[in-house]
Amino acid sequence: MCPVTDVPFTFAENDATDWSVDRIDNDQGYCPDTIVIVSVVVNQAKGAMDLAGIVKTALARHDGENELLSSQEWLRMAQFYFDKLHLTKPLCFCRLLGNTQALYDQLVFHQLFHSQRDKSQRFLKQLAKYTGNESIRKAAKLASKRVYHRRDIDPDVLYDSPKLCTAQCSLLSGPSIRTAQSLTFCY
Repeated sequence: MCPVTDVPFTFAENDATDWSVDRIDNDQGYCPDTIVIVSVVVNQAKGAMDLAGIVKTALARHDGENELLSSQEWLRMAQFYFDKLHLTKPLCFCRLLGNTQALYDQLVFHQLFHSQRDKSQRFLKQLAKYTGNESIRKAAKLASKRVYHRRDIDPDVLYDSPKLCTAQCSLLSGPSIRTAQSLTFCY
């Protein structure tokens, strides 16, 4: 099953669903530590993009025409490669997510749920500068609890829980976070 398209792999059918070996780092050879198996269409869509390019493409608006991947597939690609690739320059998520509140909510929700990961900890540390550690801790605990009870990390988990939604929304509102969004909140 392709981790990005969620479609079963085919083999040697000359189809977009055929499995394909993608080098995570195009500067390195084909080694077990530097490759992943994805479908041909995912490999073609990714091309030589770095993590910043994948994230920017995933957060861009897609009209569906002349697109190799759907918006949802681009988001899954960003999630799939997020821990495998390294950022070569800072990404300012607040600018990227400017008019897409739902995506911004999902980004923060995933960072809260994965709060033990290094990248999530850096993100949450930046957010804590503007919202406080206790608010982050409370929201992270609620995120873990909801995902545990639902056995699912689907973004709907955020909106199904009034407590979690309120806790996260309090992180994303107020004058201090607006300052952060416009100035220094980069990842």
